[in-house]
Amino acid sequence: MTVTGRECPSCGLTTSFTALVHGDWSLAFAAHALGPLVFAAMAIYAAFALSKFVFGYRVVLPYRTVLVSSFLLLGIYLGYGLIRMALG
Repeated sequence: MTVTGRECPSCGLTTSFTALVHGDWSLAFAAHALGPLVFAAMAIYAAFALSKFVFGYRVVLPYRTVLVSSFLLLGIYLGYGLIRMALG
C-alpha cells in the first residue's frame, strides 16, 4: 500500500480471519472476499495435519491432482488480487 497506493492481494485477510473467529460473516467478506475460503482451506489443512500427527497414518494423494489444484487456487487468489489492485 505504501509503494503502490493500492491494496495488495492479501490486504484484509487478517481482518477477515478475525471477523470469522468472532462470527461476523459480513465483515469477513467485506474485508476480503476470499478470506473465508482461505480460512476454510487452512482449517481443513490444519485438521488433516493434526490427524496425521495424532493417528500416524499416511495418505498419498496423486501428485498431478495436488499440483493442478494448488496452482488453480493460487491463480484464483492472485487473479482476485490483481483485479483488486487494478480497480483500486
